Amino acid sequence: MKVTLTTRHFEPTQALKERIDKKLGRLDKFGRIDHLEIILELDGRIRKAELIAKLRHEVLTAKGEDHNIYNAFLIAYRKLEHQLRNYEERITSHHK
Repeated sequence: MKVTLTTRHFEPTQALKERIDKKLGRLDKFGRIDHLEIILELDGRIRKAELIAKLRHEVLTAKGEDHNIYNAFLIAYRKLEHQLRNYEERITSHHK
């Protein structure tokens, strides 16, 4: 899985990058993600995160907002994980 991290209006700390990398390791169990784009943005007092997962035949997008950038990432991550589970169920149910 190729991962691209884009930040807007700030430079991410090494600790933030490490926490994100650790969390992304859990997405490998889905195995169908070709490319994952992470966009982190400071918008005034609100921090925004957007995760775009490009699969073979579909693109899944999840967004999160919070006052903390890592929490915004976690919100988007949980949404994406849920979408991936639903996608996997849909794919496996069609093959039964």
